[in-house]
Amino acid sequence: MGGNTTRPYAVALGWGLLTLCSFSLGRAQTPNPLSNGGFEALQPNGFPVDWEPVGQTVEVTTQAHTGKYAF
Repeated sequence: MGGNTTRPYAVALGWGLLTLCSFSLGRAQTPNPLSNGGFEALQPNGFPVDWEPVGQTVEVTTQAHTGKYAF
């Protein structure tokens, strides 16, 4: 009896991976709730598009860690 005992495990692993992949592909992408979250688009007044100042005075600067603009 010299049967291949690893083949059933390999087949089961393959089906398991295929099932996981199909579930992840079937999910809908969640839309980003933030518009212009990177503050890259600016209004003519220099403030980011779709954002409003609240509370303290804030300024937009070009000294950003990444991207073009930061608060």
